[in-house]
Formats: sequence, structure tokens, C-alpha cells
Amino acid sequence: TVVPATAIVDRGGAKLVFVLEGERIRLRNVTLGEKIGSGYELVDGPAVGTRLVSEPNAALVDGQRIKEKS
Repeated sequence: TVVPATAIVDRGGAKLVFVLEGERIRLRNVTLGEKIGSGYELVDGPAVGTRLVSEPNAALVDGQRIKEKS
């Protein structure tokens, strides 16, 4: 499984991704492996098929309500 590099955030030295759960986003820890193309091997983290925020900005916070772009 490969996670796009643009979806990964670094907060306090931890590698994280935002996952979409209904109308809210949740921070999830990830363990990354080798760089593969424009992403990283996902050693541990969300299951395959989980929807991620592709380019999260620094203002996003865990539990924040969002609207998905069409």
C-alpha cells in the first residue's frame, strides 16, 4: 500500500494522515517504509480504501467538520 507524500503531515515528529469519517476528519498515526514514486510504503496505518485528505493545510485539526469538494 502506498500513501501519497502530499497526504502526510508531520506534527511533533509524528507522521500522520487525516482520514475522512462522515463529515469530519480524524488524525491517524502512520508508520512509513520506503519512498515509492511520489509516495511512501504504508507499513502501519489506515486500511486500504480509507479516504484521506490529499493536501491538508496546517489549520486542519482532529475532529474538524469539512465539506468534500465535488
